[in-house]
Amino acid sequence: MDNYIITWFYAENKEDESYYPSVGKKTSSFEFQKVYWRCVYDFYVSAFLTQDKNVKYLFFTNLHKLPPDVDGVDMGAFFKENNVDVIRTELTGKTPADWFFQFRNQFYVYDIIEKLKSIPGNHLILDSDCLFTKDISDLFSEIEKDGAVAYPVRHAADYPINGISHNGMRRLYKEFYGSEMPELEYLGGELISFRSDIAEDIMREYRTLWSLNYKLYEENKEKLNEEAHFWSFIYYKLGFRKLTGVNYTRRIWTAAQLDDMTARDAELSIMHLPAEKRYAFKTMFKKFVRREIADDAALRRVIRKVLLVDAPRQRHMRRLALRALDRITGRG
Repeated sequence: MDNYIITWFYAENKEDESYYPSVGKKTSSFEFQKVYWRCVYDFYVSAFLTQDKNVKYLFFTNLHKLPPDVDGVDMGAFFKENNVDVIRTELTGKTPADWFFQFRNQFYVYDIIEKLKSIPGNHLILDSDCLFTKDISDLFSEIEKDGAVAYPVRHAADYPINGISHNGMRRLYKEFYGSEMPELEYLGGELISFRSDIAEDIMREYRTLWSLNYKLYEENKEKLNEEAHFWSFIYYKLGFRKLTGVNYTRRIWTAAQLDDMTARDAELSIMHLPAEKRYAFKTMFKKFVRREIADDAALRRVIRKVLLVDAPRQRHMRRLALRALDRITGRG
């Protein structure tokens, strides 16, 4: 089967803006969106440098016109030159303004899955603030063999993740489906992978879950708030238990308030770096555009250097500087 690497960008307008804490700014502004476009560019270039030549690439967006100038890069030309197929689709899972205070466009991933029903292959949907460092052929083999692979983000059972804890999710699972699921974990939406023949099952469960969950919103009760909450329920409901996404990626925090990066993280095949959208991704973008990184080995060296992986003292000073910057800009 063909293997597909996929990411996406959904452009919000002034009427459906929400809050994305790692970026700030108004989400309908080009200054906000440019941060994500740099991530998208870095995402694909890092993949081109590390992945098998037979891997195929898809990009999903609601935009009919791609930005012609992201710090000198014409995104439409970039996709065309590198054989990244652009697929345009709208967000159907729109939520009311008072649904949840952030991440209102994240259900777009299910519109992507709907489209992928008709594209045979092994599909890997990732957040654009990921960098590839190594070949992921083994991950695609797992997807083909097992049907789907997920990545658990582990926290204490009572720790709220985007508005609901593991305990709260397990309570709702029983309320929705009438059965206990004590092993249910929060599965990160940064890595959603499945074989195309599973897509119809995913979408069937998604539509059912949307209706059940929306009733809780109407009753002003605790509910699932974002796409990863839904993915967690759907994955377990369909009988999947493989959580080997941890072998390939991790949600690595390098923020002023939290820095949990370790040297081992730099050995992962996919580094998810949500706090680096405005920082490391901007630096990597410049290096990629100037063609300073020739191969995968050079890419790994540059990533370690840019992220200060081997310089914890410098990382500490960087955190202090970021904390000060956040206070000055009102983000702290």
